[in-house]
Amino acid sequence: MRFVRGEEFSRCASRAVEAGIPFPRPGEASWILEFDRIVRYEKPVKLADCGSIKTSRKPLSEWMITGFTFIRSEDAPRVLEAIRSLSKVGRPSHEELVEELLDLGEWLNFVVRKEDPTPDDVYKLDVTWREAEGHVPLKAFEIEISGDVDRALSRLAHARDTWGCEQLWLIVSDEAKTERAEKLIEPRLRGSFARIKDRVKILGWEELHEAYTTLKHYKELLKSMSKRG
Repeated sequence: MRFVRGEEFSRCASRAVEAGIPFPRPGEASWILEFDRIVRYEKPVKLADCGSIKTSRKPLSEWMITGFTFIRSEDAPRVLEAIRSLSKVGRPSHEELVEELLDLGEWLNFVVRKEDPTPDDVYKLDVTWREAEGHVPLKAFEIEISGDVDRALSRLAHARDTWGCEQLWLIVSDEAKTERAEKLIEPRLRGSFARIKDRVKILGWEELHEAYTTLKHYKELLKSMSKRG
């Protein structure tokens, strides 16, 4: 929160929303709230769905909200967490995560393939990204959904051996957060799969899904900015 004069406020007016107090004009001043990071949630939360969220005043569903509504500091953490919980969607299926990876690759102007067989037909990788048609994959992706992490790592190791992939991505679908997923996989990368340790990147399904959800609003911009030549 900071105090600004009308002349200064004009520089950020295009990003501002009135919260019951008119914007300051030249010669006037007002308090403004600035947010560093705005997150767009895939599932919007309606006020009517917030009957279970209690505040020191009354249930949130009974509030009349126009613009910004100020919440008491003692209520804020609980209200925010409750709204986030309502906004969350269930874990996407294996097929949905595959489709998200295919879309992301296309937006970045890669040649994408689904269930891509290795040259010796030993394995089929969930998703691969190539820089151009006829090239070997630069990135190979496996989505582990059955709990058989070793099998997924074996496929990625074989992709490295046969294609020489620069990056091997393991999407761990039974762990939402990447940090926890990395701790789950790390012992295996120090042991049986040490030879691909520096190539494997671990990603929790939730981070992948959030990235996809955010970037799909800018897919045309991504396509334009990532064009080669």
